[in-house]
Amino acid sequence: MGAPIRPRRPPADGRQGDVTLRWFACIPLAMLMVLGAPTARAADAMPAPVRAPAPAAAPSPSASDDLDRQLGRLLADPGPPLDPDVFGYQAIAIGPTALDQAWRDAQAPAASPLPADWAALVARIGGLPLRAQAEAVDEFVNRRVAVATDQEVYGVADHWASLAETIAAGRGDCEDFAIAKMRLLQMAGVPSRLLYLVLVRDTRRQVDHAVLLVREGDALLVLDSEAERVRTAGEVTAYRPIAGFSGESRWLFQTAQAAAALEAAEHPPGVDPAILPAPAIPTPGAARTAPDAPQ
Repeated sequence: MGAPIRPRRPPADGRQGDVTLRWFACIPLAMLMVLGAPTARAADAMPAPVRAPAPAAAPSPSASDDLDRQLGRLLADPGPPLDPDVFGYQAIAIGPTALDQAWRDAQAPAASPLPADWAALVARIGGLPLRAQAEAVDEFVNRRVAVATDQEVYGVADHWASLAETIAAGRGDCEDFAIAKMRLLQMAGVPSRLLYLVLVRDTRRQVDHAVLLVREGDALLVLDSEAERVRTAGEVTAYRPIAGFSGESRWLFQTAQAAAALEAAEHPPGVDPAILPAPAIPTPGAARTAPDAPQ
């Protein structure tokens, strides 16, 4: 066996710092840049006095309230939205659609502050229960915004207006109402994952329409420009959902039986759904052929 390894004794003259410098001389330059090489003999170096950090300035009440709201939203919005099974139909998650850009544009933040009455609404409902928030926003928008087609307001067959555009125009169609309500609820602190823009077919009037759904526990509230009050989804019998949007999630809707058959036909084992073509989704306001009634 080899001789036992003994710790090196410091030189007789006590120059322990030279040993330390020689050791650092073996470290690659890149590592020294991270660690920081010594600049003085270790024997001469003295630890710097530890000083207590200066006390942080107390946040102003408005800053503290803003932090509380942000934290509350973060804790209340932990993940993606649940599938919005509604009106007796099952939601089927899908990939990108032709309406994604319109959806993103409609959620653009306002470039300027809200008008005083709109801002007062957001401030007033901030601490209310979700149902009360939904009812206040639904009534406010239905009273403040006049019904008009996109052709009348923007000169095009279909346009999903942002909240700022709807406020400026004072008019809009059904999806403009729904988007305005969604943005106001978000500004009041409602997590985005609880809000759904849903395109529907009104089977009674035989027209396409759009509503905002708000998830309250296990129930879905329906905020509708054509209704005088907020209803639960179970109270609505004339709507057949076509497509839904919430955050980065998208859905089409089918009956439970059709959804099972569609899943088996379009997503056979071994086929990546991401390579399937994006589905065509009708939009309210554009001329379309009425879809077949569900079986």
